[in-house]
Amino acid sequence: MADPARTLTADSFKILHVEDDLGDAQLLRALIPKSSTPDIHLHHVDRLHEALRFLRKHSVDLIFLDVELPDAVAIKFDVVALRRCSRAPIILMTGMNRDSVSSALDRHPSLGYENKNMLTTERLTALVEKHAAKPAETRTDQPVRDDALQLENLLNSISDAVIVIDENAKAHWANDAGWTLLEQDWIDDLKNALSQRGAMPSGLVVDIANRSGGTSTRYEAKIDPFRGVDTDHLMIVTLRRLRD
Repeated sequence: MADPARTLTADSFKILHVEDDLGDAQLLRALIPKSSTPDIHLHHVDRLHEALRFLRKHSVDLIFLDVELPDAVAIKFDVVALRRCSRAPIILMTGMNRDSVSSALDRHPSLGYENKNMLTTERLTALVEKHAAKPAETRTDQPVRDDALQLENLLNSISDAVIVIDENAKAHWANDAGWTLLEQDWIDDLKNALSQRGAMPSGLVVDIANRSGGTSTRYEAKIDPFRGVDTDHLMIVTLRRLRD
């Protein structure tokens, strides 16, 4: 494998590994150099939100995704979140058998599956070489088409900021307008407002600070349940700026 410090070229094969288990991450890093594919660049993160942040700035050719990350919601939801940022093939990495993730694989035919407990040098190198064999300009995957992505497209089409949070006010997804507020660390302001209420309200007014400018903007927040399989613990927060 090429020196990771080398300058990336158009032909570099870029892999993102999303894995919170350090041992599994080190194993994959140790096996990948055994591939005959030249100029492989591997980037590792241990949280889904870190993967999303990375993919918003960098393109990759292949994604290895642990399905049991600490900040994961459900495979269906996580894949849609990744697809907002990348069309690279996604390989689900798990110690569970294939039947345990069959619904996700059936719903997203573009997904791959590898059992961590059965991962060998031969299996991994064959997988990398299969995807690396494609010309660089064609290393893209087709968009996932399902109900969750249709919802995502709908939410992205509106001007209000929309963020999906859990019962602890941890953000899992945001539309384009919502990303702007997430980058301002607005979630701390929402947590403080919720803690003062003591329960998840249907709506509230929250002042979101602009960390760099030292000012704040007042928003009206509407909170609705996110209905769906494996996502009934989530809430959709719609934030509309209140005019002075």
